[in-house]
Amino acid sequence: MSGDLDYQIPTMPQALQRAGYRTYGVGKFHFLQTWPWGTGRGEGWDFPKNEERMKRFGFDFVWETAGKQQLLQNYDHYCAYLDGKGLLEVYRDFVEYSGGGNGDTADHNYDRTLPFPLSEEDYVDAVTGRVARERLLEHPADRPFYMFVSFCGPHKPYDPPRRYLDMFPVERRDDFALEPGQSLTREQKEAVWRERRAAGFSSRAAPIL
Repeated sequence: MSGDLDYQIPTMPQALQRAGYRTYGVGKFHFLQTWPWGTGRGEGWDFPKNEERMKRFGFDFVWETAGKQQLLQNYDHYCAYLDGKGLLEVYRDFVEYSGGGNGDTADHNYDRTLPFPLSEEDYVDAVTGRVARERLLEHPADRPFYMFVSFCGPHKPYDPPRRYLDMFPVERRDDFALEPGQSLTREQKEAVWRERRAAGFSSRAAPIL
């Protein structure tokens, strides 16, 4: 398991609150993360129910995402959004099928690099961007504010919406930095090339709709 940020550590948002700022936290934090990595599907942390704990770090408003892989175990604000549309288990099934854990392992833990299976408006970074935009539009013009916005991409699964994935072909550049004696099969190279393309466009697939 990972750990939690200690409440005794002062934070910048707390200092800004004391100075009269309204503070917003939108997206991926990892401030509180004490669930075991082996936690079963849907049996982990409930983020909406623990908003007040997050606010103690200095935020007046919190809308939090756990991360694409971690929404399998946990229930964050993005899960609540998908749940409200009847799409949560559909996306959890997709994440499980997509494969690929954090980082790569000795057996080359590749991601399937499949396109996002839902409507583009439901992509996690698009939803995060809209939440941030809504808070900006609602914020009083005469009051200073601080907004922390953190997007999930690029992160496994590399799943940009189809139109982003199709913008450019896979670049097959044999430019791998390998250890002496190490080699990649053609299949392994293809997997890495697909990951490079999908990871690059995952990070660009966050329109503020």
